[in-house]
Amino acid sequence: MSSVVVGEAAAVVALRGIAFSYRGGSGVRDLDLTASPGDIVALLGPNGAGKTTTIKMLAGLLLPSSGEILVDGRSRDVPALRRLVGYAPCGERGLYPRLSARDNLRLFAALHGLSRSLTQERVAATLRQVELDGVADKPVNALSRGMRQRLHIARALLHRPRLLLIDEPTLGVDPEAARGVRLLLKSLAADGAAVVLATNYLPEAADLCSRLVVLRDGRSIFSGPPGRLMEVCAGRTVSETLLRTGMTDEQVATALGGLGTVHVVRRGELCLVEVLAGENEAPDGERIARLLGAPSPSWHAVRAPNLEDAYSCLARENTE
Repeated sequence: MSSVVVGEAAAVVALRGIAFSYRGGSGVRDLDLTASPGDIVALLGPNGAGKTTTIKMLAGLLLPSSGEILVDGRSRDVPALRRLVGYAPCGERGLYPRLSARDNLRLFAALHGLSRSLTQERVAATLRQVELDGVADKPVNALSRGMRQRLHIARALLHRPRLLLIDEPTLGVDPEAARGVRLLLKSLAADGAAVVLATNYLPEAADLCSRLVVLRDGRSIFSGPPGRLMEVCAGRTVSETLLRTGMTDEQVATALGGLGTVHVVRRGELCLVEVLAGENEAPDGERIARLLGAPSPSWHAVRAPNLEDAYSCLARENTE
């Protein structure tokens, strides 16, 4: 059997030139993506960039309009793809709230065609794996958000998939519960599963993932390890200035555009103005205030760029 190779590991699944369009526009364009055993791949991008669409094509829930999906290096039909994949949509849907965690898993095991004896074994083992065995007989609507997220993942693991797909795994989850979800995903990858997740939370992606894929307007503008994304900001510094101005964000960006890449975080007239500039070219707060015709800033600092700065810079450079 031929195989698609990424590094030293044969890819579990690969997308080659995939495209999908909705009637109202947007979707995915000419996308390549691979996931190998032990990989955790994050799909990043603004809302509407194509993250969830890509996840649903990998899950066999949407059919691409062009391109191909390869499983172990070969084109496969949707049923074969679905046998390979475990899909955890997370969020509030996808579980029966009045049923217990155990009964939810029994139901989904039956839908996968597992025998009664195998269902009992798998449900018990999977509840232990996601550390929900202590609350297995509680109804889902009595579980915390973090527990429900882990139950979504448990549902996706029942048929022992080689590829786990997760949409926003820690959305709305408290920090301690989010930490537990991340630890679970790392352990699954360490056991040989390939994991592809969609997220807007960059620190989580940097902590979890071996590879980031940044999408914008349905196409990939970056694919590589987190450290390589930081190369976008190599040799630069970030000037942060907190001040008050009646200017719009667009007016601030225009007034400061000659200094570097500008990002504005606003609450009313109170603005945090971030300028990504050359290493020795970071503007001081008073200069920024003068250019904006604003009073002296209440706070100013210069720092090294982080992953969020690199992501923002990449997104701006690829704005159509």
